[in-house]
Amino acid sequence: MGSTEALWCDLEIDDPHIGQIREFIPEYRLNIWNNGLYEHGITDPVYSKHLSEAFADIRRRHHVAHDDTHQVLDTLKDSYDLGIITNGTDAIQREKLETTDIGSYMKHIFTAGGVGQPKPHPKIFTEALKSADVKPEEAMMVGNNSAKDIGGAADVGMQTVWINRGDEEPAENHRPDHSISNLYELLDILKK
Repeated sequence: MGSTEALWCDLEIDDPHIGQIREFIPEYRLNIWNNGLYEHGITDPVYSKHLSEAFADIRRRHHVAHDDTHQVLDTLKDSYDLGIITNGTDAIQREKLETTDIGSYMKHIFTAGGVGQPKPHPKIFTEALKSADVKPEEAMMVGNNSAKDIGGAADVGMQTVWINRGDEEPAENHRPDHSISNLYELLDILKK
């Protein structure tokens, strides 16, 4: 779980990874808000607690996908066996996929928490390939992190497409097969 996810994750979900830090998270959240308000000259623990709870509630209900995501997934869903490989705890990642409705497009969902290894470890990629019953060269990883997504997929022999929505350089030794700035460009790659 990332530090930002700890600010909003549902502490009641049944996830062994959260169970290990469940008692720590409320204090962590409160300290973040206390420190942030203190930097602006406000010391009000009651207000910090209110902001902490409100932020967690609002953030959980408002995961947002990029504008191109649903249209491209709609185009691909009937022609391709879609899956997702994501780092993080299983319950939190599935909540994000459900809230954004991205999960409904996916036949395969692999989380670091569910598999026991995060990207770029080969295990999460090989488990996904095994589940989809495809060889690495028959699969394509589209990801936004050149080291974790592209590097990990390339290391097991998958085709790679780096979605670089900014103007970044790929991580050293992790050059993608293709680089795109939006998901619409993926459709052109798949036509080839």
